[in-house]
Amino acid sequence: MGSETGDELGRARALIQNVSPELDAGRYPIKRVVGDKVVVDADIFADGHEVLSAVVRFRHAGETAWAEASLRPLLNDRWRGQFEVTRIGNAFYCLEAWVDHFQSWRRDTQKKLKAGQDVSTELLTCAQLLEEGAARACGSDIARLRDWAKEIRKGGPNSMFERTRLALADC
Repeated sequence: MGSETGDELGRARALIQNVSPELDAGRYPIKRVVGDKVVVDADIFADGHEVLSAVVRFRHAGETAWAEASLRPLLNDRWRGQFEVTRIGNAFYCLEAWVDHFQSWRRDTQKKLKAGQDVSTELLTCAQLLEEGAARACGSDIARLRDWAKEIRKGGPNSMFERTRLALADC
């Protein structure tokens, strides 16, 4: 079996099914005109209770760079996103979903705070997640994520509120 991680074993793998619109499993293109919004729906789920994130990626034929737009959960594992047709010709889109470890951490930490529990260990976990993100980042995001992690790690009993506020702040 080797040294496969939990993600490789499928414990935290997101699944995407029942994508719409599509014609014959993507064999034929859908048709839209310039200015139309392509509204994409899909069933997205994973085993466990972790938070998922998903995007619709799209590009025009001949381009190599993909643009992306967030997918948002609706009800019962159904998600929706959209993008606009900006020019005539063939275009491609695909969906990508993943277990979002940071959002899972955030949701669970907020629950602990509401219950009046100590979250000092969760703050260390947050700093670690930010450092891991910095290792995958590029440009000015690297320093920004590392600085954020450093501020969250700062100790002292009077800083707990500020560190928690910083950890739970929107990016």
